[in-house]
Amino acid sequence: VFRYADRRRVVEYAYQHARRDLRGRADAIGPLLARHGLSLRREALDDDKRSFHTSLDEMDAANRRVMSELGRVLDRLEALLPVAR
Repeated sequence: VFRYADRRRVVEYAYQHARRDLRGRADAIGPLLARHGLSLRREALDDDKRSFHTSLDEMDAANRRVMSELGRVLDRLEALLPVAR
């Protein structure tokens, strides 16, 4: 069983290795992803300071924005729907 610090290092190593692999194969992978409406974020792949944990923080912020917007939309829908009796 790994200690927490060891697991963290293994995760970071795998994350950086995957980023290097994606960056190296971006020209081949890009068109395949585009067929499905997806794309690689080159700026994320090229960011030397990016880490697994900074990417999680970024995802958390994005999720908070999405949830906030969803809450606003649901509030608007609720206001438009007739009250069930």
